[in-house]
Amino acid sequence: MSNLRTGAGKRSVQWTLLILAVLLSCLPVLVLVVSSFKLESQIFTFRPVVLFRPHISAYLFLVDKFPQFFRTLLNSTIVTLGACAAVLAISIPAAYSYSRLFSRRRARSSYYLIAVRMFPPIIILIPLYPALRAIGLLDTYISLIVVYAAFQVSLSTMILKSFLDGVPRELDEQTYIDGCTRLQSFWYVTLPALAPGIISSAIFVAVFAWNDFDFAFLLTGRHTKTAAIMISEMQGMVQEGALNYGDLFAAATIHVIPILIFVFAVQKWMVKGFTVGAVKG
Repeated sequence: MSNLRTGAGKRSVQWTLLILAVLLSCLPVLVLVVSSFKLESQIFTFRPVVLFRPHISAYLFLVDKFPQFFRTLLNSTIVTLGACAAVLAISIPAAYSYSRLFSRRRARSSYYLIAVRMFPPIIILIPLYPALRAIGLLDTYISLIVVYAAFQVSLSTMILKSFLDGVPRELDEQTYIDGCTRLQSFWYVTLPALAPGIISSAIFVAVFAWNDFDFAFLLTGRHTKTAAIMISEMQGMVQEGALNYGDLFAAATIHVIPILIFVFAVQKWMVKGFTVGAVKG
């Protein structure tokens, strides 16, 4: 009986800590979304206003008076999709090479891929900025897409390699016996089996590219400014009195909703991407 009570007590503590962790994680987003529907006078009060009549005036203001914000959302979408496509186009064949065409020299090169992730972004940006300016790639989609791809291809390659390692080589050998070439085997057998890994890699790249500030701050300008940069500028406008906090919270809510919908829609593949390779046999 005491063992049952002890087990129930442990589970209660575990569930309590889990619920607290989830609430603490969701609280900032919840406050952001709720505040975007409040009047300016209701946002910052000594006693938080819990019951209120929702208003959409901040969203109407963005649509009517601040359309440039939606232009930056389009820029973020273009850059994110371009980065995902570029990363997958490079990392899929690279992962296949590491997993199926093993050699000691190729295996050693994987350490350099991992080492790239250890550098802070600012270290890469310092020499990169004058180089991109010299060749005229500043304030272009290409510059951001290439930089994001270069920074994320190592992680994507390792994720995809882990998935490929879980695909039995016997499937490849069977296709060779049936007369398929290596390319046909990859296209018809390996690539479909790799689909969860591709989605997992796309999630990591998309979240990074959509939320990035450091690279976008230095490499974009009037034509390719992303939503993250625009929201930062809107914060300065709030301090100057040109906007209010309701407008800022509405813009931040609109910015965070697409990536939340995307993550929730593919969360089972994201979890698999985190845990791939954790269990063998």
